[in-house]
Amino acid sequence: MTDGIDTKLRMGSASSETFAVWQEIVGDFDAVVTDSRKGASLVALERWWLGVAASSASSESSESSESSASRNAFGRDELVQLIKWKGQRGKFRPALVRYAADMDDQALRDAVQAARSLLRKDTDAYIDVDTVEQALEPLLELRGVGPATASAILAAFDDRVPFMADSLLEALHGGVRKYTKASYLDMFRQLQRVQRSVATISDGAWCSLRDMERAVFVDSLRTETNAGRGRSETGAKGMKGAKGAKGGAGA
Repeated sequence: MTDGIDTKLRMGSASSETFAVWQEIVGDFDAVVTDSRKGASLVALERWWLGVAASSASSESSESSESSASRNAFGRDELVQLIKWKGQRGKFRPALVRYAADMDDQALRDAVQAARSLLRKDTDAYIDVDTVEQALEPLLELRGVGPATASAILAAFDDRVPFMADSLLEALHGGVRKYTKASYLDMFRQLQRVQRSVATISDGAWCSLRDMERAVFVDSLRTETNAGRGRSETGAKGMKGAKGAKGGAGA
């Protein structure tokens, strides 16, 4: 399935079965991740990330007397947790955890609230790239928050926005990773173009941009895990052969 997903993304096209395939792969997330080098810890963090919006909504509705910025449930502690999740999804960078731990909590809450307000104004199923760019801005003004972290925050609250994952960048940009806002917006445009194309021929099936990214991640992780096992088995066979040859020579 990996070749099918990656190839179709790079070509900017997809078959009518793609939404069903992506949804099937996303459904395998827990099993594939647990079976990989990432392990159960990423499964727990992924569930937390996917639940951020619901947790925030619950907190906000229970504290209606406070200002909206103060009630926004995504603060410094949540950012630290998100950086840990992001590190499990890709490469862990200790400096980002330190930046998150030192973040001005109210400044972060204000920035997240501003970004969410911008996303809410766009009610189209296909959110406009200009809206996404505008929503990134207040987050990118925070120290230690780059396009990937900002996209992870947006995606936590809105499934029309994909996370800037390494696997997705590589699939869409021919293996090249550039962690810039321009690269993210280009990635967004390409992925949404595929989404629109598939939606017109998929007979009502649907897959959000957030889940499309998750499918690519799961598929690439499964391929990596299988390849690693293949190398281990080849190495083990080589060791057995070498020992056999040595034993034969000694006899």
